[in-house]
Amino acid sequence: MITDRRYEYGATAGALTLATIAAACAHHRLWPHAAMFLLVTGILLEAAARERRNYRRRRAEAQRAERLGRPMHPVPPPLEPCCALYRDSVQVGVSPVHSLNCHRVQFEEAVAQLSDSEIDEITRDTA
Repeated sequence: MITDRRYEYGATAGALTLATIAAACAHHRLWPHAAMFLLVTGILLEAAARERRNYRRRRAEAQRAERLGRPMHPVPPPLEPCCALYRDSVQVGVSPVHSLNCHRVQFEEAVAQLSDSEIDEITRDTA
């Protein structure tokens, strides 16, 4: 099992357990304890969501790498967002920054090396 999935399942199970304990505390009118358990439940749910995003990103990168390995296959477009640095720098409003292993930079370099006839061949309608 992939580590991201293992952490996701563990955080989800922990959140479910703590939510049940919080409900029991609320039933017995232990409000401070219930609030504390609900706070930790929210933190664990956020951790589970983060691990799910990491898993989906790894899976998308693996599929993209598999497509790159096919013979006579055009370069696939970059993933969205292409990298974490790009996503964070666009939100700030400055010119975007890319990480060293960014797919967008590799895609733009590969397209820049193609000639016009190669681009026409790749993009022509084959239907």
